[in-house]
Amino acid sequence: MDKSIFKEDEKKKVEVVLLGQRLALRTDRSESYLQKLANFVADQIEDVRKGSRSISTHQSVLLIALKLADMLKQREDELFELKDIIRKKASLALTDVETALSDLKMKVDADELSKNDQQDCAQHKNELRASMQKRLKTLSSKHRDEAGHIAARHVASWLALHPDCHQAALFVSMAHEISTSMLDALLLERGVVRIVPLMNLHKQLALVSLLPHHALVDFAQSTTLARALSLGSSSVDITQIDLIFVPGLAFDRAGHRLGRGQGHYDQALSQLKGARDKPLLVGLAMDEQITSVVPIEEHDIIMDYLCTPALGMVKAKDD
Repeated sequence: MDKSIFKEDEKKKVEVVLLGQRLALRTDRSESYLQKLANFVADQIEDVRKGSRSISTHQSVLLIALKLADMLKQREDELFELKDIIRKKASLALTDVETALSDLKMKVDADELSKNDQQDCAQHKNELRASMQKRLKTLSSKHRDEAGHIAARHVASWLALHPDCHQAALFVSMAHEISTSMLDALLLERGVVRIVPLMNLHKQLALVSLLPHHALVDFAQSTTLARALSLGSSSVDITQIDLIFVPGLAFDRAGHRLGRGQGHYDQALSQLKGARDKPLLVGLAMDEQITSVVPIEEHDIIMDYLCTPALGMVKAKDD
């Protein structure tokens, strides 16, 4: 039913007094309610008159009409923003539910996986990879930047307790990954030599050092391995690094990692198998990337630490 107080086809007739004038309206609203509205308008007109004694009643009414229209427009804008926030949160909540269901499926199925069932494991990885990619697309760049700032503070606290960390490898954030800009600035400030992976001619990751004047993003995205070496950077043996921050689509609390499926980091980190001195591997991610179970294969490398805004920088669990 249309609730407009100005509908003429309503049966109930109500009278109110506004500025000494009696007005008759046809509405289904109560007389007390309409009189409150009239009193509110009268108060607004009186406020306008107090501000300027020379203003006429007609002008006052026009100003009040503008003021009330502005108030209504503001409420409409606020309502629109609220609806947009609700829509985004509902979308994220739906994605969370889908991810939780996917996680549950992974956990149930993980018990049935055998080490020799590589095809089945790969299928589960692809399912989790698709689910996580969908989830990460809902996160804004601001969210990724804020996560990177908080994670960098956790790393700063960890470094304060481990002054023997002199070299650390980090990555340039790809689309939908946690920002590493703040971490890069932190390592530079602490005097930690920054190492960055670059692709060589064989499509393999090679590690080179960054000089203090090298900006991580500009250097890594616009510099080839050959040019980096010509600019003064040095090749670095992976076993000589103290700390390696490893990207990934998903991690579980046991330190298992799900990459993007191209195997670049798996191949690079495989050099550590059997090495006497090994760097600590840190899975750096947003909290949304931590899942209950990541299916693993024999070639997968397990992280020593996880670092997210909520977890802090913590050791991976052994269970």
